This record gives sequence, C-alpha cells and structure tokens, in this order.
Amino acid sequence: MKYIKVTNQVKEVNRLGLEKLGLSTKRENNETIGQFGSGIKFAPIAAIRKGMDWAFAGSDKKGKYVLQYVVKDDDDIPCIFYKYDDYEKPSSFTSEAGILSWTNDFQIYREVVANAMDEHTLNGLPWTIDIVDVDKIESVEGEFSVYFTATDEMLTIHKNFDKYFSVNRKPIYEGKTFSLYEPYDASFRVYTKGVLVFTDEDNESLQPMEGYFDYEFNEIELNEERTVASTWNMHLQIVRALAEMKSEVLVEEVLIKMVNDQLLHSYETNNIPNHIFGYAFITNEVWHETFTSVYPQSVIIEQKDLSFNVEKTIESRGYSAVEIDNEGVYNFLTSQKVATAGSIFGETFKYEYTMDIDQYTRLNTAINIVEDVFPEIVLNNIVGVYEEDVESDTQALGMTLHLPNVNEYDEAAKVILVSESHIRDGSIAEIVGTLIHEYDHYSTGVGDGDMEGRLFRSLADSKIGNLTCEVFKLRYGLESID
Repeated sequence: MKYIKVTNQVKEVNRLGLEKLGLSTKRENNETIGQFGSGIKFAPIAAIRKGMDWAFAGSDKKGKYVLQYVVKDDDDIPCIFYKYDDYEKPSSFTSEAGILSWTNDFQIYREVVANAMDEHTLNGLPWTIDIVDVDKIESVEGEFSVYFTATDEMLTIHKNFDKYFSVNRKPIYEGKTFSLYEPYDASFRVYTKGVLVFTDEDNESLQPMEGYFDYEFNEIELNEERTVASTWNMHLQIVRALAEMKSEVLVEEVLIKMVNDQLLHSYETNNIPNHIFGYAFITNEVWHETFTSVYPQSVIIEQKDLSFNVEKTIESRGYSAVEIDNEGVYNFLTSQKVATAGSIFGETFKYEYTMDIDQYTRLNTAINIVEDVFPEIVLNNIVGVYEEDVESDTQALGMTLHLPNVNEYDEAAKVILVSESHIRDGSIAEIVGTLIHEYDHYSTGVGDGDMEGRLFRSLADSKIGNLTCEVFKLRYGLESID
C-alpha cells in the first residue's frame, strides 16, 4: 500500500505521548510551532474519517511499537481504539473528535510535517518525507515514523510542498523578525517557523488575492489548529514589515504597485483595515527617498481630494499630483514622510481664503466674545475667512487647516477658517459656537470622528455658543449682541 512517510531520527518517543490529549513536550518553547499537545491526537482521527490508514512506528522504554487506529462501536457509539501489534486499548475519543475544526487534508499533512520540523528544531537531527509502498509497517531502530495513506489529495499537497512550507524557499528579504518571499501564486500566504498559518484560500469569505509578498514572521499568535489567532495582529506585523524594508529595489516595486494599483486585487490593499496602515510606528527614509526618485517633484493626494482645479493648482506650483485611491496606502505613505499636497503647500492651498478680517464685523464681534468669556482662548492672527468654492465643503461652517511647512519634517502651523456665508447668515451665537469648536480642533489636534460625532458636536456647539453669549450679555448688561 502506498503511504506518505515522515521520519525523525530519534531514539525514543513515548507511546503515551501519542495517546494522551494535552501532553506536549514543546509547551513554552518559542522555537517550535506546536504548543498545545492536541494536534497529533486529532490528526489521525481526522484521517480515519477520510478513509485513510494511519500508523506511528517507533520505540520507547517498553520496546518497539506500531500504533494504528481503528474504529469500533461501544454501546452504539463509534469509538477510537489504539491497535498495537499484540493488543488493543480503548481511547477517550469518538470518531467525531475534532470534526468541526479538523476538516481539510492539509491540516493532517501539516500536523505531521510540523511535528517533524519541531523535533528537528529541538534535537538538531534530520527528518525526511517520502512516498513509500509497503505491505507491512514495521518499527526501525533509531527512527520515529508516521505513515498515512497517500491519497490523491495528499499527493497533490506533497507535490506542492513549497506552497505550504517555507523551509526550502529562499527569502528575497530578511528583517529582524520577518522574511519576505516572492508570491508562490495568486493567493496570499503567511508562514511562521516554516509552516503556512494563514492563506485566503482557507477563507471562503475572501476572494483569492495575491500579496505584495509571501510573509514569514518569527513570532505570531496561533490557535490549536496552527493557524493565525488574530488577523488584526497579523495585519499590523505586515504593515510594519513593509515599513521596515531597507531594500530600495523592493520598496520601489511595492511603491509602484501601490500607486499604479497594478495589484488591484492585492490582499494588503483590500483586506488590511485602512487605519492599521497608520500604525506602522516605523519611519524609514528609504520610502521617502524612493518616492522622490521615482516621482520627482511630486506630492501624493487622496483621490477624493483631487479635482481638476486642485490638480491645476498643484501643477501651477511646479509639482505633479500622484493620486492615491486607497486610504490605507495614503496613511502608510504619509507615515513614511512621503510628501503630501498638504505637507508641501498646506491644506489651505485648496481654498480661497483671507486672514484680513477687519471688514467682517460680525466675526470680530464673535472673536471678542470668545476671548472675553474664555481668556485662555487667543484667536488673534489665527482666524481667517474662506469662500466655499469646493463642493465637498459646502456644508462646513468652519475648518482647521495646516499651513505650508517651512520644513516638510516639521509640524505645520495651523489656521482656523470660518465660512463667509456662515458669518453672513449665522447668528453671533452660532459663530461663537463655531469658533470654540474649531479652537478645540486647533489646540488638541483631535478631529470630529464620524458623521454621528459631527452631528453630536453640532448640538453641543449650539448650546455652547448660546451660553457663552448669555454670559457676555450678563457681564456687560447687554440686551442683544446681534
């Protein structure tokens, strides 16, 4: 009969370690992928459910043994029995043990190979994997072997070994805690300690998407099925690996793909949440330098902010606009100090505004009220007026924007701009509320959040504006300020 045989060169393996659930010799060992002591118990049962034969052949203090698995009814319950050469013993497992989580052939294959790799890590002795054709399985002195039926499905996995294990693959880049490989095919893959632990092929909700790379991380949290326990943490490690790359060639390759969207179906840009791209916390000058080299005299701008007029404004100042249509990519490049339209020109370049506000009597009245009631708020020289000539901003009463940097690595200065129509049509109390609202943004750097947050703040602004004006009127005995 044809089997796949995986062998470790090892003197003894206690047969009880193969029988007892939860017993693991590798727990708390960060160099191995196995920790839970459950996989090697569930894998044989999963194989039996698929109609495969399974056997362990080894030696321990009791002598040589060959352990096989059989299913027998016990009070009409199909139970697993351990069958040795000269005796059988009941296990505590039914034939449905692990049936909800052990569902595919690779899990079985992976468990055997990963255990062999772990044993090699622990004792440094070699391991092998072969296809054999034997009539009788026998124990060999100095070896511990696992035999399982070489089904067509298992042979397919075996023939595509490098798809599932990275041990024979050569990294194209190695960082402190990760390695990068050329993508094996059009699916996304993550490995740890040589073993595949995440792929979009396993998730029916994910359309297969090629990654910028196949990734391997030295440490990543796994569950008992030897798969990634937290995709959020995995995504963060991917972003940090990209940020850390020092290879100008690879950075340029990824940068062009990000910008040109050559990988429209790439895993990173489609499945990693946008906000995680801003959590790199690693600033690598190679990204900035590479961008400057590939896109000289250029700035990035989000697609939603780019209009014909904005693009022409950028060009009129001697730059080219590099459009980014993915918020996560924009966040990432910004974290790498790639020049943005806002960092070079300041966010105000998109607006027609003036800081000469002497003619805006109602605005100056509101400023005086705010500064009188709240002495800690100083609005002198930081408040201007803008015209609402950008469609997306037609509903904005005010905004806090960055001015151009003197040095793109320095924090930009800011201004508070109030809508000209708001000054004309709003009440003094409403303008007061807007000024206080925008000063909160100005002084803290914190935004409104989502639309619900903005609506909530609008309600609060109305009350704050009215109360501030009431305090001012009481203080000076005024009946009205409008």
